[in-house]
Amino acid sequence: MIATFGKSVPKPRIAIVGEPSLMAPVTAHKGVVALETHITGRDAHSSLLHLGVSAATAAAEMAVELHRIAKEWMELPGPAGMHPSGPTINVGQIRAGVARNVIAREGQLVWEIRFRASDNPDDLLDDALARVQLRLRRCFEEYFSVLHVETREIARIPAFDAGAGGMAELLARRLGADGHARGVPYGAEAGQFAAAGVPTVICGPGNIEQAHQPNEFIAKSQLAACDLFLARLGEWASEVRLAPQPSPVGAEA
Repeated sequence: MIATFGKSVPKPRIAIVGEPSLMAPVTAHKGVVALETHITGRDAHSSLLHLGVSAATAAAEMAVELHRIAKEWMELPGPAGMHPSGPTINVGQIRAGVARNVIAREGQLVWEIRFRASDNPDDLLDDALARVQLRLRRCFEEYFSVLHVETREIARIPAFDAGAGGMAELLARRLGADGHARGVPYGAEAGQFAAAGVPTVICGPGNIEQAHQPNEFIAKSQLAACDLFLARLGEWASEVRLAPQPSPVGAEA
């Protein structure tokens, strides 16, 4: 859709992304690199430990090292209100082995790096993988050459940082968004709109702390505030359509 802006469809004047922000303006979010690592070792009967090279052990060592790196990175400074403020790493899934009495030949980790707009995600990934390789080399010593570790990128979400006082934030405030502009640690499509040159802000009902878990909810007061925001947005859009020349922020809401 974004690729069609200015071609088959007009380029939007502003993008408002409705992710949960407690109806406050959010002007920065982290990007995400989603990754999958496949580890191949050498299988053997578990009684013959000297003959096998465990992909399960390698996966566990990698997960521990990634956790150590995450704790180091996460307290680095970031946009106001973003917590954790620095880059983070999470290992979401580990799979390895076929039975208790077999040294695992195959292992897999599904993990992610979340990064600030000021970060180079490729540099972060290279650093993390280099430190994982060093840990595995120390752990397996002369058997390290048997291990094959391959990491591939599954998906990438660009980071977003519009700064304070931009056109999209000012319009959101006229429509009812309240509170200090801040950054959030989750990813959204705001970075994609901003990269296309569209002034963008995140503003939506609910709190990310209640998202993606059992009993997920949005308070009724948040839905009411969002309804009012959308009604004002409709009024503003109608007025802008009738008088397209003034700045969209300057139009009466």
